[in-house]
Amino acid sequence: HSSNYVSGVKKSFPEHGLSFLDGDTIISPGSKQATLDAVGSIISAIDSIENKKFNNAFCAVRPPGHHAEKNKAMGFCIYNNIAVGAKYLINKYEYSKIAIIDFDVHHGNGTQDIFYENEKVLYISTHQYPYYPGTGSENEKGKYNNILNIPLPAGTNSEEYLNAYNFVIKKLIEFKPQFMMFSAGFDAHKNDPLAQLHLNSQDFYEITKRTILSTQQFSKGKVVSILEGGYDLNALAESANEHVNALLEFNWNKKIFIKEMHMKLYIIKKSNIDRKGNGLYAIKNIKAGTRIIDYVGNIITKKQTENSDKFDNAKPIYLFNLNSRYDLDGDVSWNTARLINHSCSNNCEYEGKGLKLWISSTKDIK
Repeated sequence: HSSNYVSGVKKSFPEHGLSFLDGDTIISPGSKQATLDAVGSIISAIDSIENKKFNNAFCAVRPPGHHAEKNKAMGFCIYNNIAVGAKYLINKYEYSKIAIIDFDVHHGNGTQDIFYENEKVLYISTHQYPYYPGTGSENEKGKYNNILNIPLPAGTNSEEYLNAYNFVIKKLIEFKPQFMMFSAGFDAHKNDPLAQLHLNSQDFYEITKRTILSTQQFSKGKVVSILEGGYDLNALAESANEHVNALLEFNWNKKIFIKEMHMKLYIIKKSNIDRKGNGLYAIKNIKAGTRIIDYVGNIITKKQTENSDKFDNAKPIYLFNLNSRYDLDGDVSWNTARLINHSCSNNCEYEGKGLKLWISSTKDIK
């Protein structure tokens, strides 16, 4: 934002009652601290990721930000939180390729306005169109072809949305972002009162996971997400939970997970592992109902782990696949685990060699 805009906003907060920055953007005495906390959260999240405290973060804040333009508040937004974060990444940490994914049901006109002529930032928005705020046509491409708008008609369902999202993935792979950011609005949910897209809560898990999967080789999994819209409280809670679950699956600092969980985790390998490492894996000492995180990739072998319990001497399973998640069903003993929603001939219990590893969770590998 311009210094004049910031100065004007600071002077606008009332000591009593309410004031209007525009027809939708109402502020009260508490708004001053709320806006600073919202902007500060994304700065704090970025610093923590850069200092390797964790790999990604979700900022559950209000007010939102993506409608706020360089010199204009609108649509409940005062400061453009995610734009401030992207600028901070450029100015302090010298990033040159930042991608912002905005899946709020409304087009982020403010974020587009701020970065329309900035080749270091790719802005991608999926949104209902035509709809508020009126921007976001596919013809708005940015000076450096750094804007991708995917306008969607009212009534778009999950399958149609996820098919359209393939264009997001393609653009991200072409851009090769060094850092990922989400403008995470959940008002595309079918129960939200302010729009007419028909997504389910679980779709936000899929959106998040697909996005990180397609970019982690470039970004090393660095992601900051910040809350935008979402006006049905139950749908908002469910959808944000799904979004965060996907983010947690990509937090690669396994030692932090172990420290926080205060437990040892074990892989149990089925005996008939083929040459590619395909087989069934499960974990010990996790309570019934605990979610198992999806992992595929470098497979742990007996040779790599038979003489050591240490993480540094084992090859971690650290990538992820696109298949379904699983939950543990029933108590887990030393060498058995049950995976629900998994097809098997008789039952779903498998035994094998226990291998102690520094990982947070595991998955049925395919």
